[in-house]
Amino acid sequence: MIKHFVISIFTIGLLVQTGVAKDAYNPYPTVPYKTFIFGVNDKNIVDAISKNSTLITKENTPPESIAILKKRAEQDLINIQKVIASFGYYDADFDYFVDVRTNPVTVYIKVQLNTQYKIGAFKLKSDPPNNNLVDVLGQDIKKIGISLEMPALKETIQQATIDTINYLQKHGYPFASLKEDRIIIDRSKKQMQVALLINPGPLTRFGNTILEENGEVTGEFIKAHLRWKKGEVYSEQKVLDTIQSLNNTRLFSEIKITHDDRIDENGFMNIYLKLESAGKNTLSPETDYIAGLGLEFGGSWERRNLAGTNNILKSTVRAGKHRQKLGLNLTTPDAGLLNLNLNTALSGFKEKLRPYNKKGGSLRAIWDYPGEEHWHFYGGLEGEIYRLEVAEVAKDDRFLSIPVGVIVDYTDNVLRPRKGTKVKFDFTPYATLFRKFQLFSHVRLKPEVFLPLLENQSTFVRGWANLGFSPGAGKDILPRDKKFYAGDGTSDPVRGYAFQMAGPLTGNIPNGGRAVLSFGGELYYDFTEDWSVLTFADFGTTYDRQFPDFRTKLLWGVGAGMRCRTKYGTFYLDVASPVERRGGIDNPVEISAGVKQPT
Repeated sequence: MIKHFVISIFTIGLLVQTGVAKDAYNPYPTVPYKTFIFGVNDKNIVDAISKNSTLITKENTPPESIAILKKRAEQDLINIQKVIASFGYYDADFDYFVDVRTNPVTVYIKVQLNTQYKIGAFKLKSDPPNNNLVDVLGQDIKKIGISLEMPALKETIQQATIDTINYLQKHGYPFASLKEDRIIIDRSKKQMQVALLINPGPLTRFGNTILEENGEVTGEFIKAHLRWKKGEVYSEQKVLDTIQSLNNTRLFSEIKITHDDRIDENGFMNIYLKLESAGKNTLSPETDYIAGLGLEFGGSWERRNLAGTNNILKSTVRAGKHRQKLGLNLTTPDAGLLNLNLNTALSGFKEKLRPYNKKGGSLRAIWDYPGEEHWHFYGGLEGEIYRLEVAEVAKDDRFLSIPVGVIVDYTDNVLRPRKGTKVKFDFTPYATLFRKFQLFSHVRLKPEVFLPLLENQSTFVRGWANLGFSPGAGKDILPRDKKFYAGDGTSDPVRGYAFQMAGPLTGNIPNGGRAVLSFGGELYYDFTEDWSVLTFADFGTTYDRQFPDFRTKLLWGVGAGMRCRTKYGTFYLDVASPVERRGGIDNPVEISAGVKQPT
């Protein structure tokens, strides 16, 4: 029922007089107004009303008179009623009042929600009847997100319908569809009763796989990545697994898998693959200016499908005053009995840093295993041989390590996340070679959280942390170069402090630590898809013990920066100041800048 409420007889006369005056003399061509809704505390309902209310969405196009404004308000109550009903409130009451004494005029909408309806029954039936999958879902509606006595939200019913169709499409019925939905509102019981009639379509099996474009690789190679066989019941998950498997080879820029819109007389459906090559060669610059290290130039050249073998060869170079490195990496898809991607890397390096000087090389072989969409496992072997000089005392070091780890990524975009979480865990045991046997290990945990602050995700927060420790490493076991260091440009980037300088020092020489803790927060604003600005605060330090004690005072810095994403890489600039500045050690401002490639 729509009610018009007033304050007093005097107020009525005032409203009429004011309205007539405006119509008679027409000092303004329109009646500007504002809308105020009260009686609703649920933010989701308020937001939905704001999006669908004619009063609110047309505030910038005001009516020509109070009478037209009142008519707009009366008609809008119907829109608001539909919105509130979608949240399960089918007995809500509404009032409105137009206050012409304010400037601009104020339209008050009063809402009384009353009882929220619950789901009293939810039935699933198939046509033709007795489809096993539909019957299974009907007996266990929790699989589609429904439980009895939950709030009767329109969005919940719609999502359950979508989930039902998706479940069938993923399990052999790609042509499943909704034939009919029946929704009954029982006002006596304050319940909603739902019945969905599903047309599952025919049971479908994989038919012939037709390669329309091969992306410049062999058909045998592509066939090895197919996760289905002809005659198997169609599974959408197997199609997705195939796309992921082909994508992990990094040989294709586009992977498209489609199927016929019908089956043959035997229930088979043909599948079509169209692959676009990622190209043969890629040159990528990577140059940085790091506080404490200065300018470092670098880049990489990547050759894909090397000599028609489907392998990827990547060479990298990096050169600066304090660090130089050359590297070759060969990626072999489906290598060996494990049928996993194998990355074999050979590198030579030279470093001249405050805590130590180092010159040598390494050889490593890492197997990649993408478990499922969000999980990525890796592990392998690495050998290192180099000469290490500390305080003008040099010695030769040789190590064998077994790096293993996992990456769990639940972000919305692998290359440009704005929402979700990501966690990386590394465990690397080291053993000495050709000298007194010693054993130690590194453990690293790196969680990240992305939280959008606006609906369009143009503003979001990134929170990150790095925890590193070294079980089994005594004070005299861990070599100087295997210690943890924090500061700009390190794995624990406390911006505002120079490279390796965010921790205890001896004079102006970083001590490093057997453990490290760093964390921080970044507030991003994307004013275009490619340009962003940010502010940040970083905290961290190192510890001369196997595990962080969390009592040592942290160093921290604050600053601001920008990012520009281009086809050549991401250009970045950060300007930071150390809050815990140490006299004669830390500069008042540190700058880091450069261009990086996505990893």
